[in-house]
Amino acid sequence: MRLYLGGNVPDLTKTWRPAVEHRLQKALARYGRHIGDVSVQIDQPAGTQPDAAKSCRIEVNLKAADAVIAIETDRDLELAIGCAVDRVGQAVGRAIERLHGAARSADPTPRR
Repeated sequence: MRLYLGGNVPDLTKTWRPAVEHRLQKALARYGRHIGDVSVQIDQPAGTQPDAAKSCRIEVNLKAADAVIAIETDRDLELAIGCAVDRVGQAVGRAIERLHGAARSADPTPRR
């Protein structure tokens, strides 16, 4: 999994990259062979108060299916990141299950 992290939050890579990377690795570890690149965009509206809502957008590119995207917004950036990671982990699991289900139904070999 290659992680790309971008956004306009101060000290983004220095402060948030290790935490984001750790959480994503935990959430996506079991799907590793199905995952390509992962992009994380963390933003807060320009010129706003420190307690303004911040957003976290995570896009996981799957090798054999469409990309999975989760977007969360919250005043607490850590909470927004955590919720987005949880949602994208669940969505990746569902996408891979659909992929395996489609492969099984296309297989004409009877199962015993």
